[in-house]
Amino acid sequence: MITPFIMLICVAVFNGLYLWNKYTLWNNGYRLRWSVSIVRETSKMFQLARKTESHRLRISYMIRAWLIPLFIPVLIVMLYNITWPN
Repeated sequence: MITPFIMLICVAVFNGLYLWNKYTLWNNGYRLRWSVSIVRETSKMFQLARKTESHRLRISYMIRAWLIPLFIPVLIVMLYNITWPN
């Protein structure tokens, strides 16, 4: 059973990852919108990973870019389990 506390922690981790990606893109000169544009910023993270020459940074950017789309279904399933208990 998923408690609201666990859901809150997962949402906070997702939010932190999203803002970390946004900050990284901003530091690397990408133009960003203040609105939520997860798909656009995830594709920009993949672009940044392809352009980066450091192998370690490239791996880091790719992992962070893949975590966002993989984390969204997890949040949806957790939300479903909280709102529709057995």
